[in-house]
Amino acid sequence: MMASIALRLDRKVFSSVVMLAQIAAGSERLAVLKALFGLGFAPESVPGGLLCLAVRTQSLRSVEALLTLGLSPDQPDATGKTPLMWASRYDDGDIAAVLLNAGANLKLKDDGGRNALDYARFHEAEDVYAVIQKHMIATSNPTVRAAP
Repeated sequence: MMASIALRLDRKVFSSVVMLAQIAAGSERLAVLKALFGLGFAPESVPGGLLCLAVRTQSLRSVEALLTLGLSPDQPDATGKTPLMWASRYDDGDIAAVLLNAGANLKLKDDGGRNALDYARFHEAEDVYAVIQKHMIATSNPTVRAAP
């Protein structure tokens, strides 16, 4: 009985910590994120991914901070979309540039077989499309193509 109460409490505390991390990532509460990570909180345990959440809320400061804290620029959400795909979806060229400079992989595909360039084309994300093209030229990576 005590073990199940403790387990329920642990789940409740974990859910609260996850919610706190999500709020912090989306609202630029960077000190909260640093404190959570310092206590051993695993950012990959957040459904949807903290970095994808920061990109979806178009919080450049949070994206930069999460990358500085060591999060992977390629960590997908539950649907397989990477942060760069979300930046393409919202045509956020500044965030796309930060992700690419952090090593985001243009060749990754979501569960539907689309990459970030496909998203940029589909959503007519001119800023991100230009950032990706510039990055491809700078890194001599002409092999990435949008899916037909």
